[in-house]
Amino acid sequence: MHDCLRLSYGRKPKVYIHYSPMEHTYPEHIADMVHDMKMNGYTVEEDADYDYVDHGQVAKYFPRYLLNVLKKLSKA
Repeated sequence: MHDCLRLSYGRKPKVYIHYSPMEHTYPEHIADMVHDMKMNGYTVEEDADYDYVDHGQVAKYFPRYLLNVLKKLSKA
């Protein structure tokens, strides 16, 4: 993924991402990806004010985040 982000040319999309920094996927997958995106000029909107540990808990929080992002995008 590092090369894909680095070699991307042209207009870069804004990236919306929801996660908990306490979840195992954060250090394993998310932290480096977000860092790489920012370093390569992507705008990243992070929704990370959560402390859930189990990945299954994303189902409790993500739907509200998704609806808020879709509402925001439909007004743009």
